[in-house]
Amino acid sequence: ADEVHKLAEESGREARNVGRSAQETRRALDRAAQLLERVRGDLADVVQSSTDWVQDLARIADTAAGTARAGKRVADLARGISARAGTISQSLDQAKAGAQASTQEAEAVAAAAGEQVQAIQKLARGATELAALADNLAKAVRFVRGDNGRQQGA
Repeated sequence: ADEVHKLAEESGREARNVGRSAQETRRALDRAAQLLERVRGDLADVVQSSTDWVQDLARIADTAAGTARAGKRVADLARGISARAGTISQSLDQAKAGAQASTQEAEAVAAAAGEQVQAIQKLARGATELAALADNLAKAVRFVRGDNGRQQGA
């Protein structure tokens, strides 16, 4: 009888330990779910900011491309004026060289802006995918906790 009593006490202690462990696990899962919710919110902000950046960079790229086209037109005009005005050809040659340099710089800016637009679009896609993964993970944590999408009192 003493041995049965000792086994019952030991079983009770172990049951309490299991209960405490389950409570600690639940608290850890709750903290993880809260953290995931914060991460998901932060990622949504990153996605929105990235979208805004993409739009801004697209406008910059369009403006830079327009500047490049304008620079090319200026270079073409400078060549035409140079052919017609032999007496001021030295001045026009200098203007043409400046216009060509501006055109090359504008093309370089347009190319760089285009690359930045692509990079930010990739970042936005990655952030969107990461937000979806965080949302799925949060759902999985809620499922493991037994919430299954239902609101429960703490």
